[in-house]
Amino acid sequence: MVRKLFYVVLVLAMAGTAYAQVDTWLGTNSNDWMDKTNWSLGIVPTTDVDPDTFLMLVANTEIGGGHPHNPLISLGQNASTATYDTWGPELGGQLDIQGGTYSGSANCGFVLYSHATDATAVLNLGAGGTGGTIDVNNFCIGDDWWAHDGPNVVYNQYSGYAHSNYLWIGGKVNVSGGELKDTGWFWLAADGETPAQCTIDISGTGKVSLPAGIDPDDIYIPGWIAAGYITANGGGGTVIEDRISEPGQIVLTAPEPSTITMLCIAGLFGGLALIRRKRS
Repeated sequence: MVRKLFYVVLVLAMAGTAYAQVDTWLGTNSNDWMDKTNWSLGIVPTTDVDPDTFLMLVANTEIGGGHPHNPLISLGQNASTATYDTWGPELGGQLDIQGGTYSGSANCGFVLYSHATDATAVLNLGAGGTGGTIDVNNFCIGDDWWAHDGPNVVYNQYSGYAHSNYLWIGGKVNVSGGELKDTGWFWLAADGETPAQCTIDISGTGKVSLPAGIDPDDIYIPGWIAAGYITANGGGGTVIEDRISEPGQIVLTAPEPSTITMLCIAGLFGGLALIRRKRS
């Protein structure tokens, strides 16, 4: 708890904002984000909280006596923040967004954080095809600024849409459906994290869209792919790079292995047909 409070103080100091209070997720009665009894201040942070409040989503073990429920933003719920940040899930916490929306314009927007020695912090978007939306200014997945000893976080996107102006990745990102899109700037393994700590893995129908300005000469993305930081199908597939379909963006996808097999077969039969035509 002392370490957690230290990092909160550090965050507030670096952000240069004098936050009036911290609203911490307790999960006392349910997993419903919009239930005010689940928050330490007894107010729903997305609708009637002081704009200088700092939200914290922590692991069950970080609250005295533990709490039974991880937060859930479900279908039809709009967890919109105007001027404050959400720090978490952190230190082994978990947040699920299933059909609902989390949005905000705060400086850090959304920060997932855990040290290498902590339990894994997890954010899930659109599990079971439920969809949902994340739309923030800064999206920090394994935040490079504070987790220098190895962030231990996982972001799973099964469906839905996630957008940020600045995407910071120092942990594990798995996109198997929907689109993860960044339109401003992008950082990957900025503190020297290894692929064992930090990867973007694309599979299924998932796609990752990055601003073309980060790699105008097509050097960095091929390098990240070669080094194992950007992978397809758990490392067993090929990452496809598309610079045409979304103007100003680089879209990364990963065809299913069966699709690649069918393309190879089609190419083989096409080649055989061409040879046969020439012989005849």
